Amino acid sequence: MLSKELLALGATVIGVDGSPRMLSHALEQMGSQYAGRVGWIQSDVQSIDRLKNGTFDGVLCSSVVEYLDRPDALLKEAARILSPGGVLVISLPSTFSAVRMLQKSIRALASMFGKDMFSYLSVSRLEISPRAIDRLFQEAGFSVTRLTRFDPVLPRALLRAVRPALLVVEARKVDRP
Repeated sequence: MLSKELLALGATVIGVDGSPRMLSHALEQMGSQYAGRVGWIQSDVQSIDRLKNGTFDGVLCSSVVEYLDRPDALLKEAARILSPGGVLVISLPSTFSAVRMLQKSIRALASMFGKDMFSYLSVSRLEISPRAIDRLFQEAGFSVTRLTRFDPVLPRALLRAVRPALLVVEARKVDRP
């Protein structure tokens, strides 16, 4: 779990999710050794009223943005809560991902037989091309510093020729006058 790794590095962690069930599950996964070292907030991640402007050095969003109606709102909210020069690390599903396209095909075929496979695809709303990332992030007040191709199935060497399942974006909040 990423939160445990961040805590081990000395970070303060605040977990945010709109689902009480997901927060309960995360709390369970953290275990008693981390009790009191992680803050939990139930909120829409596109507007986290309880968090003050410019108070965080980093924001991590893993498997979040693809489930939102307005990804730009999440990016703007991340920029709001980050301190100047703060870092955002976020995963985004890639358009034309070989693995996702295969999963979508299997899902469609399975549904003909009454099976529900890869159910997350029924609520996943966003896929983005690597070329569209810079503009989306610039509009929200970020400068992309690194783009990493990641796929849990395909070998790394193949990712040069085939679109990965995820693009992991590292971006820095741009100081604006």
